[in-house]
Amino acid sequence: MELLGTIWFWTLAALGFGFVIFIHELGHFLFAKWAGVRVDRFSIGFGPVIIRKQIGETEYALSLLPLGGYVKMLGQEDLPSEVNGEAKKDPKSYLSKTWWWQALILLGGVLFNLISSYIILLGIAWYGKPTIEPIVGAMVAEVRDIKGNAIPSAAVRLGLRQGDRILSINGEKTRDFDSVQMAIISNGREPIVMNVERRDAEGKAQILRLPTEGPGVAPDPDFSNGRLTLGIRPIAGTVIIDAVAASGVLPADRPRVGEYISAIAGTPVPAQVNGQELYDLLQPHVGSTVALTISGSSTRTVTLAYAGNVLDSFFMAGFPVRIGNLSPGYDVAGLKPGDIVVSVNGQPVAGTSGFIAKTRASLASDKPIAVRVWRDGVELDISVRGRDVHGRRLLGAGVEPVIGFVPVLPDTFDGKPSPLVVAGIKPGDAIIDIGKPKNTTNFLGSFEVATVSGGTRVLIPVSKVDAVAMDFEKSPGLIDKLSGGVQPSLLKSLVGRKVTASNDGVLALATRDGSSLTVSPRAMSEAGWSILLKGLVAKDWIIGLVPLADGEFALEVMRGAADPVSHIVTPRDPGVAILHEPLAMRIYELESWTEAFSIANTAAYTMIVKTLQIIPKFFQSPEQGGLDPNKSLTGPIGIFSMLKGSVERFGFIKYLELMALIGLNLFLINLLPIPITDGGQLLFLGIETATGKPLAPWARNIAMWIGLLMVASLMLYVIGLDVLRLSGLM
Repeated sequence: MELLGTIWFWTLAALGFGFVIFIHELGHFLFAKWAGVRVDRFSIGFGPVIIRKQIGETEYALSLLPLGGYVKMLGQEDLPSEVNGEAKKDPKSYLSKTWWWQALILLGGVLFNLISSYIILLGIAWYGKPTIEPIVGAMVAEVRDIKGNAIPSAAVRLGLRQGDRILSINGEKTRDFDSVQMAIISNGREPIVMNVERRDAEGKAQILRLPTEGPGVAPDPDFSNGRLTLGIRPIAGTVIIDAVAASGVLPADRPRVGEYISAIAGTPVPAQVNGQELYDLLQPHVGSTVALTISGSSTRTVTLAYAGNVLDSFFMAGFPVRIGNLSPGYDVAGLKPGDIVVSVNGQPVAGTSGFIAKTRASLASDKPIAVRVWRDGVELDISVRGRDVHGRRLLGAGVEPVIGFVPVLPDTFDGKPSPLVVAGIKPGDAIIDIGKPKNTTNFLGSFEVATVSGGTRVLIPVSKVDAVAMDFEKSPGLIDKLSGGVQPSLLKSLVGRKVTASNDGVLALATRDGSSLTVSPRAMSEAGWSILLKGLVAKDWIIGLVPLADGEFALEVMRGAADPVSHIVTPRDPGVAILHEPLAMRIYELESWTEAFSIANTAAYTMIVKTLQIIPKFFQSPEQGGLDPNKSLTGPIGIFSMLKGSVERFGFIKYLELMALIGLNLFLINLLPIPITDGGQLLFLGIETATGKPLAPWARNIAMWIGLLMVASLMLYVIGLDVLRLSGLM
């Protein structure tokens, strides 16, 4: 069935590309006929000819690969030789026509692409354009600079809050989230000022200028994605797109694609809830059995073990959690970085999903939360409350699974002993390595955990600056990935290794299997590396980097521990994870029928003018406001994936919109002054008209071959990027 679906989408893609190319070549054809030029062949596609038909003086052909086409006219050659005089004198020859007729014939293709795309976009706007509303669905509090240091995101500096509707950026109206993203990219590193609509607890709206004062806030470089970012994400949807059982076996009455949850444990879900809000309502039930009312073509109640919106392997395996970073500007009432959570409201906690599940209900109702933590060998009881963090009720503290020294091993979500305990791991052991699951047929495959035990936990101080440098791993370039020359961070080179010696500022280590390696201070400061070397002694096992209560860090080691022991851990089954659509689509409602023209105008302007404006950004670094082409460009395979996803999720209307945008893209590309494009032909025509004589055939041929090489190289490049993404190398 999946194969038939893929074939259908490939057929849709072929029809779509073929339509766009047909419209383009039809423009050339009709203008040529209008000018009285003889058209010898009208061809769509390349490769083996599927259909060929002679009608009058023109042969019409359809070929297998819908990646191009051409109109062959008398007197015009893509790779010209000496054109004889008869061809120039023939009244039906392209060369016999005036320069302005030749220009109209060349422009006919792009003109038809522009008109057809505009008509499609206009029709979609009138019919009802599916859009991602420009609403802040989630915020990233911190981003990383080029050295890995955490800084407040642009969204935080602007004063944005979850739920804000972005009305305009630098005076330009934002109708959807795509226009927000384009404004960020095209704006570069210039300051941004925006108007937002914000609703209070009673639902009353007010219009705010952000930032409230000053010239604005510049977007931040997103080095992982190779572009600029504000640190915001769009609202998620509530429609179910998948259900995944940890065991691999789904219940017969499982939630299905296209359905939605209308009630949780008998409590109706508000009609206007978005995906992020829905998950907040579901979070308290993670790891337990819950009755869900499922609506769609019919309504039914399903009782199942709910695992969340993702299968959390650390939650399933019973790993304890540790308090990590605190939200900027918040002191979480006694919680400190490095605290290991023992229980929440008297219940043992394992895995970040378990911690969130145990705290979410109290956060939503603004009730105090009793957290028991292990800190420096002592268990402490701390009472905390949620607070408003950028428009959402949160604790204000990040949590992370404990990999390293484990002083406590709490029971899992079902009240049974931790799988780590069942595997033979004891409190006071230190985890130094985690292997991959041995069974890949489901998410309950056992995996190896290596531990050391019997030693003493030692903390060697590391400054915050050095900690960031140790853990920072620069995003590898394309050549590094292909060659396998990616260098791990200093921390990855240290963790899970035993110290054998340190000489002349170089640390000698041994792996679990006895292999030797040496590590130099390639990231840390000289003073920090010196402190580290003085603190380490032979036979120390390096466990990891842990946060300290004062905001600094320490390298965690086990001193005097026995040799590593392997344990086979089998996760426990938390049930079924329910996945919802990552983006919430809404039909845009026109303020008046004339707004449809504004929507079509904006789409055409964005695709043509703003695309031209961002082309130079591919030659700039993200720090300068540029785009990484390795992460931003896509080829036919990527476009097919976009098409498949659009049609599956949003229906035929998004397919039409994508075809219209591809048509506008073809309009733009064909006007670029590249020799084999219409723009290149227009350039030749302009030179010949200005000089009063044709270009020498050899000069035109060389230019055409250069243009062909440029286009072929670009195609190979973007197809290569598609293949690398499919293979997981990018």
